[in-house]
Amino acid sequence: ISVYTRAMADAVKKLTAMGVTIDETYHKDLLLINLHPSYSSVRTVLLTRAAEPTLKDVTDLLTASAADP
Repeated sequence: ISVYTRAMADAVKKLTAMGVTIDETYHKDLLLINLHPSYSSVRTVLLTRAAEPTLKDVTDLLTASAADP
């Protein structure tokens, strides 16, 4: 999952350098929408929180869930 989140961050940086605006909400949406189906429970946890998670919240939870055996 760390490769996935890094690749997405790199893509956002490249697009930003080309003048495309990718805000944090869109970045989070891209991460969550394109997750492997095995992460559906993590996606549900993130999307059902009372407060909208930050990009850091999303990447931290994804990384933590990948570390769980």
